[in-house]
Amino acid sequence: MVQLVSIGRAYRTSMQFTQLQYFVAVAETRHFTRAADLVHVAQPSLSQQIKALERELGADLFLRARGNITLTDAGEALLPLARRILADADTARYEVQELVQLRSGRVRLGATPSLCTGLLPDVLRAFHDRYPGIRLLIEEGGSHDLVRELARGALDLALVSSRSRPRLPR
Repeated sequence: MVQLVSIGRAYRTSMQFTQLQYFVAVAETRHFTRAADLVHVAQPSLSQQIKALERELGADLFLRARGNITLTDAGEALLPLARRILADADTARYEVQELVQLRSGRVRLGATPSLCTGLLPDVLRAFHDRYPGIRLLIEEGGSHDLVRELARGALDLALVSSRSRPRLPR
């Protein structure tokens, strides 16, 4: 007999970062109330989120005995993964903020030879002084070539000289 499974249900996950944060806090403190204080949430809310995470995963994560909280095998398996997921999320936030605030990143700039020797050195020096974390990659070329490279996404910006407005290739 063939069983049909809804794709939406098969791929749906409700595991949340906050649940993982709460799980790590309980695992590290071995105490629900102290963990709740650590993550600044009421203890009943923390307990509910841990239970929801356990339902989602289909396994108990803690052995709960009065005054003695220990990790189950499933909890032991999840702990390093949860720490890594949370660390990766923090790294993602940091990296995006670095780009948004122009503290890191890359700009691929194309310019004609005349602009590279005349206008650009002073402008690029001022840009680098203001945004030292941004890597500038300069490509020199003719106007038509630079416009073509810009259109195909190989450049972020192109400075060209032309008597008429250059047309982007289609």
